[in-house]
Amino acid sequence: MAIAPDGQWLAVGGADEYIRRWSLPEGKDLGAIATDGEQLPGLAITPDGQTIWVGGNHGEIRAIALPPIPTAITFTAIHGLCDGRVRAIVWDKSNGNELWTGGDDGFVRRWQVMPKLPASPAAPQVPADSQVKPVNAWHTDNLWVMVIARPHLPTSQWIASGGTDQLVTLWSQDGQRLQQLHGHTGWISAIRIAPDDTWLVSASHDGTLRQWNIQTGKCLRTLTPEGGILETVAVDPAGHWIATGCDRHVYLWNAHTGILSATFTGHTRAITHLHFAQSYLISSSLDSTVRWWNVETLQCDRQIKTQVPAIATQTLPSNQIITAPAWGGHLEIFTS
Repeated sequence: MAIAPDGQWLAVGGADEYIRRWSLPEGKDLGAIATDGEQLPGLAITPDGQTIWVGGNHGEIRAIALPPIPTAITFTAIHGLCDGRVRAIVWDKSNGNELWTGGDDGFVRRWQVMPKLPASPAAPQVPADSQVKPVNAWHTDNLWVMVIARPHLPTSQWIASGGTDQLVTLWSQDGQRLQQLHGHTGWISAIRIAPDDTWLVSASHDGTLRQWNIQTGKCLRTLTPEGGILETVAVDPAGHWIATGCDRHVYLWNAHTGILSATFTGHTRAITHLHFAQSYLISSSLDSTVRWWNVETLQCDRQIKTQVPAIATQTLPSNQIITAPAWGGHLEIFTS
């Protein structure tokens, strides 16, 4: 799920092989974009809000131009970018025409993209002199996740990536490897960076979270919930809390001490997404519920039922909560 820079709409790429758009905060359906039978693992919106870039299953990235009339869509596919799926795609907002991609071949690639798409889908506007920059393949297997430091500010300095090689790798903006973080014994499934960029936390299929010092590359602590593989992790905007979902439970740690502050129970199926909003940790689950956990009282203050399980949730500036369906269904908006 990605929200447009102006906050007026969002896009979701689902397993049903469509990209769906909705207006915000009304939730009006802006139409679905067929992807030629592709399930799209990665999705990003350009800083000008005029193009959606998505990663495909066969090594391509696709640019979808969004003119005023949603039905008149320019769909441009650029092939041969990855040997396998393109699983992660992020924009560097400090340089509005640079795109980072990562996928199954283990390469992190940095692209310079012209601000406007061509009228003809046969001529993708990626300049010949800006082919893949010299970024080495420091991942030795599939790359699953990639995040950029300071994502809301025009001063991003580095990228963090992780994948099935069990490594977390930090890259500079010019594509140089800064650190490679060793310690996990399973796939890296999620990464979050602290608000002050001094540390990050990684979740892994080895059943642990690891908190890393960015400058030294050393593991500050290992956090181990009960239950098995981890798929999600969240850090609050102040950098005080780290949360993860493991099986049906939500775990909350003090980010400064590593002390487990709470284990939230109530969901009856696996946790799909976590995010912080004000004094709440908000969780969604395959049990088709969203729960508000108060990090001050450590109680569940609210629970809502969704039509279908939500794969992701997000808080809008209006304090409304939006949920993106895991499959089919509709975007749902709730008042906090």
